[in-house]
Amino acid sequence: MISDDTRHSDAVRLAADGTSAPNSLLKKGATAGSSSSAGEKSGENTAGQASSGTQTLGGQLFQRAAKRETTPSANPFCTRCVRPGALPFIFTPGENAETLVRRLRENGWWGEIVGEHGAGKSALLVALVPAIHRTGRKTLLVELHDAQRRLPLDLDRQCRLNPFDLLIVDGYEQLSRWNRFRLKRLCRRRGWGLLAAVHASVGIPLLYRVVATGELAAKIVDRLMAGQAPPFDAAELAGCFARHRGNLRETLFDLYDLYEKRRPR
Repeated sequence: MISDDTRHSDAVRLAADGTSAPNSLLKKGATAGSSSSAGEKSGENTAGQASSGTQTLGGQLFQRAAKRETTPSANPFCTRCVRPGALPFIFTPGENAETLVRRLRENGWWGEIVGEHGAGKSALLVALVPAIHRTGRKTLLVELHDAQRRLPLDLDRQCRLNPFDLLIVDGYEQLSRWNRFRLKRLCRRRGWGLLAAVHASVGIPLLYRVVATGELAAKIVDRLMAGQAPPFDAAELAGCFARHRGNLRETLFDLYDLYEKRRPR
């Protein structure tokens, strides 16, 4: 299920029980905050690590980030600093990982995380996984990128090799409608939970809506600068955020470049 298609094999990585994948593909999803953490602008290609008990498959290359990094960096906006999990996710008031996992459990372990491009959906998934594991659930995280209309693996075979009972699909809307239907049906038959990160609702119970704001972008910058003054002012940050229409990932990429141009040599 849904496909054994080996055409995707070069774009697939697997990390289980905290071990890194053998190749150097970078992880999809880059932002920080209640709309949260970000993508990787380091010259080192890292596959990333899964939390204990998590298997991770798929991933989208941060090609733009990797190509533009020219020196080992103390740049606080490099992807090593802003990738999902590098910064604590900034939840809206009254919410945290435990409350969301409790809600997910009440929904029978089915839920969707909705948000625009670069708002922080991937970062939220990373923040939720440890809390999910504390309930005893075992997760499989599959990351899909543009035009990937079916899953790049056989889920039944994967479950036999590395048992899981909660499937997490980052980029779920990339699947065709038919493959979404088949995936939902398989999850119900196997008793697996399904957590999907999507840009718009796909009819799964809403777990959380990720919204990026200028205020959130400023909070992320403050955390990354760690008390130091950034080489740009609030108006420049607001302009950058507006130019990217609320995409925190792209905003942070631009701030990386701005920091490189203005930092002392």
